[in-house]
Amino acid sequence: MRRRLVNKVFVLGDVWDRGPRPDKIMDEIIHRGGVRMVWGNHDIMWMGASRGSEICCLNVLRISMRYNSFEMLTEGYGIDLEGLKEFACEVYAGDDCKSFIPRSAGEFVAPGISVSDAAKMHKATAIIQFKLICALMARHPEYPFEEKPFLDCLDLEGGYAEYLGKRYALADKNFPTLNKSCLYQLTDGERQVLDCLTRSFKSSKKLSEHISYILEHVSLYHIDSKVLMYHGLLPMSDGGEFVKIGFVGNLTGRELFDYCEKKLREILSLEAEDESQERFDFIEYLWQCEQSVLNGKSYHTAETFLKYFAAGERENIERKDFYYTFIADKSADTEILKQFGLQQDESIILNGHMPVKSGEKPGYAGSKLLIIDGGLSRNYEKTTGKGGYVFMRREGKHYLIEAQPYSVYSRNKVFKVETFVRELDF
Repeated sequence: MRRRLVNKVFVLGDVWDRGPRPDKIMDEIIHRGGVRMVWGNHDIMWMGASRGSEICCLNVLRISMRYNSFEMLTEGYGIDLEGLKEFACEVYAGDDCKSFIPRSAGEFVAPGISVSDAAKMHKATAIIQFKLICALMARHPEYPFEEKPFLDCLDLEGGYAEYLGKRYALADKNFPTLNKSCLYQLTDGERQVLDCLTRSFKSSKKLSEHISYILEHVSLYHIDSKVLMYHGLLPMSDGGEFVKIGFVGNLTGRELFDYCEKKLREILSLEAEDESQERFDFIEYLWQCEQSVLNGKSYHTAETFLKYFAAGERENIERKDFYYTFIADKSADTEILKQFGLQQDESIILNGHMPVKSGEKPGYAGSKLLIIDGGLSRNYEKTTGKGGYVFMRREGKHYLIEAQPYSVYSRNKVFKVETFVRELDF
């Protein structure tokens, strides 16, 4: 009956990293069938991890540990964390790793892993990831990174970081694996741990099954009956023009989306001839460059680093792409739709990626563009003040379903979400 009432289901990306058990969401999507998705920036990280990208493996581990999704890692995907635990507890013995304690943690985050263990594992993962990202930045000057390699801003002896002309005192000054003469170099222990983690991700049958499904059924954008859906954005200049991305041939708009999707499929193909880690670098461009169809935020990773290590209150250094200024214009939808060969009449744009914060409305461009990311996401509730949004179309009319905040949540019980439906004013 449910499938007859709802004959098409679309997901705007980021199945992963929005809650504790994305593996169960993917199981449900595959079981249901007929679900179409667009790739989100978090999804491509898991895609890269499943194929053995070291940076992708570290990033999904770090985020999973931050939001206490150990159950998904160990039980859902069978990722072996014993080597990481042993290494982290030895290297960071005596370090409380306070900034790395998983959110909503009890006494144990998983069988055999205490909160103290988890914090040390989290920190060890983050440091290795930051080293690899800075090395990638250094070898790709053609990528449109706003930020310089942020580890270079560290003064290990002075205990501060100097970035964008500001000096930040460090709350955490314990960096036993950083060598100031060669900041990006992994220690032998870090290399051994990383090799084991990468093998574990590649050998996960459940993860491989999920990634194979979304490679077959998912794309960077989708058009269905005059509804254009994409997760991210079209990079724009301060003058409201679509930015041409130089290192991919000055492409913009739909052509840029098509190029990025083709490139991703080549990188993630099981038949890919290039087995080097450098083949995955393009995924990192999509993940953290402002001029990317899946990010749209500058200083993204430097901000992440400062969240962990900077002391006291400070201003967020991330800056959004001008796309988010442009879409406030009532004519914005016309220019975007033209990029995809669509007419303005009766067309609508569904956009993911950015959560709708408390006090904000999801409608832009005269309610012709809806940003509804964070749908049914427990992690975003403090930011959004609600459970998220679901867009629904029935008999030519459009509705927005708003899920109320989660008043009760349990890993072992079904949570109830009260909703209301209102017809959108076009």
